[in-house]
Amino acid sequence: MPRISPQRQLDRYEAIMAAARSVLATKGYDFAAIAEIARLADVSDGLIYRYFDGKQGLLIAVLDEFYHRVIDGLEAAVQGEQGFRPRFAALVRQHLSVFASDPALCRLFLTEVRTAADYVGSRIFQLNRQYTSILLRLIEEGVAEGAVRGDVDPRLIRDLLFGGLEHFAWRYIRADKAMDLSASQVLADTLLDGVCGVGR
Repeated sequence: MPRISPQRQLDRYEAIMAAARSVLATKGYDFAAIAEIARLADVSDGLIYRYFDGKQGLLIAVLDEFYHRVIDGLEAAVQGEQGFRPRFAALVRQHLSVFASDPALCRLFLTEVRTAADYVGSRIFQLNRQYTSILLRLIEEGVAEGAVRGDVDPRLIRDLLFGGLEHFAWRYIRADKAMDLSASQVLADTLLDGVCGVGR
């Protein structure tokens, strides 16, 4: 049997990943089938099991790739601005743009992955914590700069912000409508006006 070149192996892996992203995002985890993923990737069912530990392994790989991409994007957006308030606004805008650019995958995460019994402590849970830690660090920097009140609990702001943005985004995802990203500045200002400055 001829050996498969490293490039061919990579091409197969990427084809399987692309097919898995598409099928998982559109069908959901329970209704996604390995056979359909294999057919879309133009490989055999058995070949998928050489690369991944079944459907669960595919899901983890897809979301792992997704999280690394969005973590890098969020870091870049925040670091591209100067000062707490512009950085906070950039974070809000970038977070909403993730929902806008990949609503099907976000829907999969919100409705199936995060509600799973084994989510807490999982690899995806840890990646989500890494993602939200960017905001925690930003709030702490804002306190150090004097831009944020010292009595503000960063974890409370994290819950308010990401919970609120998720609720805002869900109305568009559920209705399969294009998201109005211009609202990101209003959302950022609304929250910031409650946590920035003393005696304003």
